[in-house]
Amino acid sequence: MDFSPPSVSRGGDGTSQHGKALAWVVLTWAAVCVTSATGMMDDHSDDWPRARLTRRGMLTGLAAAAALAAQTRPSQALDTTVPQWLTVPRRLVMRNLNTGERLNTLFWRDGAYDPAGLATVDHFFRDWRTGETVQTAASLLDILWRLQMAARFTVPLEVLSGYRSVQTNEMLRRTMGESVAHRSFHIRAMAADIRLPGLSSLAVAHYANGLGLGGVGYYPDSNFVHIDSGPRRVWIR
Repeated sequence: MDFSPPSVSRGGDGTSQHGKALAWVVLTWAAVCVTSATGMMDDHSDDWPRARLTRRGMLTGLAAAAALAAQTRPSQALDTTVPQWLTVPRRLVMRNLNTGERLNTLFWRDGAYDPAGLATVDHFFRDWRTGETVQTAASLLDILWRLQMAARFTVPLEVLSGYRSVQTNEMLRRTMGESVAHRSFHIRAMAADIRLPGLSSLAVAHYANGLGLGGVGYYPDSNFVHIDSGPRRVWIR
């Protein structure tokens, strides 16, 4: 089944979209609260999850969801079924906005991860400030690949941030404050901040959330979406 985010425009996110974004994230967040109390975040964060769900947070989310449900048309379900899941090659096409590097590589073929392809991706996702390279979580690559497939995009996925060393993460925390998580999934090579050219960040977040995998953070003011392969959760910042 085809999936189109309701009433989202192509290009950058405007102030008029913030209400729709809030509706999306509250509805989804409330659903996650109900179905998966383990690993839930306090409100919104790229931080490692604290295994607690506050009563106030639960009630707020459910109340907002109930109010919004009366005003929101049911969206179509995203068909995330991939034919021949274990045999179809998995290719990532990306561009690093910090280094200008482009990536077009197979990281899965013949039913297994390709070591050479994974090494290429590891270098692409390296901490570009320090040059440090680590093994990128294969689960993150699978999510990014499925996102590209779901969105039916052939243009390169733009990466703003991949792996971060602890030193880089702390430097960003000092300069950017609480918007950078102390125990970020970026320092575990399990996260990427992305854009899809020609598609609004709200639409990207909608597609990513439809996959039902990992963490999805929508950052409308900075115009990007955080994707990670940690516990299932959503937030808006």
